[in-house]
Amino acid sequence: MTSSLVDVLIIGAGPSGLMLACQLSLYPNISFRIIDKKPYSTKQSRTLVVYARSLELFSQLNLVDKARYLREIMLMHLIYILIDNMDFD
Repeated sequence: MTSSLVDVLIIGAGPSGLMLACQLSLYPNISFRIIDKKPYSTKQSRTLVVYARSLELFSQLNLVDKARYLREIMLMHLIYILIDNMDFD
């Protein structure tokens, strides 16, 4: 395994670690690396709510419109799944 120096080492790829990485990505002169105890990524989210401060940070990163768009897509998929599983008899 090779090692390299970085300015910031982020421990944990949870919401805080990933948000810090997003913020640091705005500064090209700051290098960073994220390490996490899990050797794999997940396709599932444990997030149930988005707090006001997170929305402020998303806004700074120009992610609010993208998040709203993804929310609408997820809602449409959920409605489709619910309707598809309903028994109309």
